[in-house]
Amino acid sequence: MSLGRSCTTAALCVLILFASKHSQARPVGMRFDIPFGFYVGDKALPAGSYVVELDMVSGIVALHNRTEFAQLGISASPALRDGNPGTLNGRLVFYTYGTAHVLKKVWMEGQLRGAFLQSTRAEREMATAQGKAMVEVASK
Repeated sequence: MSLGRSCTTAALCVLILFASKHSQARPVGMRFDIPFGFYVGDKALPAGSYVVELDMVSGIVALHNRTEFAQLGISASPALRDGNPGTLNGRLVFYTYGTAHVLKKVWMEGQLRGAFLQSTRAEREMATAQGKAMVEVASK
């Protein structure tokens, strides 16, 4: 094999690795209809239809609709799915404190790994004042 051909092959391999890494870095997004007002971090959002994006590389969960936007970093450890892995539908899990709903877990369709959102000071205060959180799920 000639030196020129080896360099071309090596450059092509690097390009393929870069392209596959770049395609994995894009956030995954899905649309969810959330029937109640809720918190993402310290931001209160109204009920409605939201696009939820999960970027496991950067550690960001972002929600947006036509007028609202919120984003929050995820904790260091991902949330693995429980139950039947054959049903990998998109799912959001909310903790409920009294009448307040707080987004805590996000799974995108077809993904085994999801995100467990960090607790904020406001959520810790709600938990202290309201007691144990109950879980509600909004599915795609």
